[in-house]
Amino acid sequence: MLNEIIKIIYPDQCEVIEVEPHLQYVYPIFKCGRSSVVETAEEQGWRTVSNHDIANITVPITVFVRPPKERFRSGVNTYLQHVMDANPLLDASTVLYFVKQYPFLNRHYAPQFAWLLNLARFGGINQPLEIKSMSDIGKLTVRNSDAGVVPADPWVQQCIDQFDWHAVELYMFLDQIIVDRVGQIVTLSELIGYLRDQHCDLYNSLFGCSKQLADIVHAVS
Repeated sequence: MLNEIIKIIYPDQCEVIEVEPHLQYVYPIFKCGRSSVVETAEEQGWRTVSNHDIANITVPITVFVRPPKERFRSGVNTYLQHVMDANPLLDASTVLYFVKQYPFLNRHYAPQFAWLLNLARFGGINQPLEIKSMSDIGKLTVRNSDAGVVPADPWVQQCIDQFDWHAVELYMFLDQIIVDRVGQIVTLSELIGYLRDQHCDLYNSLFGCSKQLADIVHAVS
């Protein structure tokens, strides 16, 4: 059961795009220009590096990031539209209730930090990552794809704005740590070390239970 939940946030397919001809690599994250980058890659014939081949990349991987609250709002709207398109009879209030209860169980609004964790599964925890803002994406592509998603209507926007933001404060803080490093080259190891040393309670809240479960599995394997 736990494994099925984990696969939602940490899928077994991970892709980095090799941008020609400069040998730049980009890890496209949902709601951070991913559609524009992927569509440009298809037009230009850029290569995709997948899964454990990512570990062979020797230069910093570019990661475009977005302010956490702005991305969360956009991600929830995208998720809502995808669900309603697939299930027209489903009530929008029910979908938004699910988001409120589980503000991490879809990759459109799950923390960008979770995306970096999944990248590290394949590339390694010490792989250099160059953190860039969304304003830099115009240097890579002129596309501004909306992936077929329209802006939230006023009722949906009001519902999202009325979320209990304290309930998602953890996720906002995690992503702000990354956003604060725009313009820097970092590793996930450094980010986790920062959490462990500077925000011990948050570190234990994030990883404590997982470590205990892993210890149990290792003890009987």
